[in-house]
Amino acid sequence: MKATRRLVPFLLFLAVAACGTQAARSPATYGGPMGRSSFQVRAEQVIAKWGKSPVKKVWRTGIVLLSPDQILAVGNDMGFTSQRQKGALGAGDLRLGGHLPATKLHGKVRFPDGSTRAVQLLSAEQAFRKLATNSPCGAPDGKCGQLTVTGARPATITLDTNRGTATAPAWQFKLAGFGWFTYAALAPGTYSSLPPVPDYPLPYWSSGASVAAVSADGRTLTLQLGTSACVSGWGGLVYETSAAVVVGSWSKVSGTSCNLSLVFREATVHLAQPLGSRVILDAGTALPVTPG
Repeated sequence: MKATRRLVPFLLFLAVAACGTQAARSPATYGGPMGRSSFQVRAEQVIAKWGKSPVKKVWRTGIVLLSPDQILAVGNDMGFTSQRQKGALGAGDLRLGGHLPATKLHGKVRFPDGSTRAVQLLSAEQAFRKLATNSPCGAPDGKCGQLTVTGARPATITLDTNRGTATAPAWQFKLAGFGWFTYAALAPGTYSSLPPVPDYPLPYWSSGASVAAVSADGRTLTLQLGTSACVSGWGGLVYETSAAVVVGSWSKVSGTSCNLSLVFREATVHLAQPLGSRVILDAGTALPVTPG
């Protein structure tokens, strides 16, 4: 699930695109502006956009969440019986109906390679105040009904970051009549988040890709692609500079119609130079991706 979270938007695009009646052209013969391939044009745009991104400054040295919504984790055992109840929590429509612990959290953010980082942590009260935004919920009338928090306890939470799946200190809050949910205790300014996945202009045969693995020598990338069930061919695309590597994918339609089911496939691409410390960018979203 975590590896495919950012694949979803361009997978939906590809499922529709691959079901057209036109025969897909091979990337090698697709003519883009000034005779260059369309993918190369897109890759150059992606690299230029990344060069201006504020996230670029902290990507190598800071903590960057791959999606901002993961700072709140809600389990399947909450006991919600309606979408309004779920919407109330998501909108932060909360009131305090009990006492929160005054103890301070201890701990560091821990990364897969064993390294850690000390960051400023929120108290239970500070975390609750950040949660209780009382924003309009997604119900037709904008109201979902207020939920009551009755207590909190120290916990940990896993976060998909620029440095892999990290474990961070967190608070678990108890909802009256329901279960516990978890909120990362990272103070504002101690982390950044990638922006929401944007729309993107790609030709109908092309889409983005996620990186499943990097070879030991850093020269081969195994890509995870999302295609429709009716393609007769697919493959990976790559464009590299000294600062970044852009990955994408192509596919060929096998017929004039198909269902919209999505099929995950793998493809490999080869780099002229080892990946090293270069960032990997997805041609579809123009956002960085991490192996695995």
